[in-house]
Amino acid sequence: MDVYDRAQEPDMKQAATIIAVFAYTAANRDAKFPRKPVPAGGQRVP
Repeated sequence: MDVYDRAQEPDMKQAATIIAVFAYTAANRDAKFPRKPVPAGGQRVP
C-alpha cells in the first residue's frame, strides 16, 4: 500500500538516499542527459 501510515522508515530512508545520490550525480554531469527528438509538427508523444 502506498499510504503514509504504512510507509516503513528504513524504506523511506533508502529511497531518499537513492534520490539524493541521483540528483547529485545528475547535477555534476559534464553533459546533459540525452532526450528523444521532438517529432515533426512539434507535438510531443508521452
